[in-house]
Amino acid sequence: MAGISRSAFYKYKDSIHVFNEDAGASIISITAILTDTTGTLSQFINKLYAMGANILTINQGAPNDGAAVVTVSYRTLYAEKTEKLLDQLRKLDGVIAVSRVIKGE
Repeated sequence: MAGISRSAFYKYKDSIHVFNEDAGASIISITAILTDTTGTLSQFINKLYAMGANILTINQGAPNDGAAVVTVSYRTLYAEKTEKLLDQLRKLDGVIAVSRVIKGE
């Protein structure tokens, strides 16, 4: 048990789920080079959200020469739509480049 009272367990047992029980979901990591302008990262993240991505991590490096490298890991049920998502991200203002991080690289 998780260190909770019996009454709390039975009250909430139907609302508690095992972490990562979404067996059909895939975790995908992408890297992007974004211009150092206000709102660029925000619109990038909003597009991911709009395409059904559940963002797990965001790592952004310090801007250098007006651009910053950003790595985002997200969980999605739509891994087959990754290329479509990358194409849409590439069309955003302030996005210089986007690519999928392949495991083992």
